[in-house]
Amino acid sequence: EETLLGVINKEEKAIERCIEFQNRNTSNENILAFSGGKDSLVTYHILIRSGVNFIPIYSPPSVDPPELVNFIRQEFNPWCIKNGYPEVIFQKYKINKNYKQGKGEVTMWSLLRNRALPPTRRMRYCCEVLKERTGEAGDTVYTGVRWEESNSRKKLSMVGFWKHKIMVRPIIDYTQDEIWEYIH
Repeated sequence: EETLLGVINKEEKAIERCIEFQNRNTSNENILAFSGGKDSLVTYHILIRSGVNFIPIYSPPSVDPPELVNFIRQEFNPWCIKNGYPEVIFQKYKINKNYKQGKGEVTMWSLLRNRALPPTRRMRYCCEVLKERTGEAGDTVYTGVRWEESNSRKKLSMVGFWKHKIMVRPIIDYTQDEIWEYIH
């Protein structure tokens, strides 16, 4: 019961964060960088509860398990539509003229062609290209990033700036147990 009260208090705080930092400029968007994982699901629900108009965007890195992609397409999006919530948009990235790869879509496989090693926790070049490009300059991007996930994420603030975008991490102080309690 004590854990549930803590989650309820954190939910209220997360909702307030979403409302306070929403983009009110009509030429910019409120975007949820959606991965389909537990943290994204909780952030999606908190954004719904906050009343902030947002666009959930999934940027497929091409290495996610098919079960995740099928969950978003076949279960989550139909649930969103049924309940009148925003449907998750799949947004693949095209290679721009300055990118070394040439033509086509950016995928994990196209990134690996230029690298000697696959990405690791210390060398996350893939996220910058495949996930952190969501949104345009001036947009507010909500993420499900949490302090408990890694040492580098412990150093992040609840609100920050990345490539001329406002980054809001409304569940940054949730523990994994609190995420699961919220889902249950």
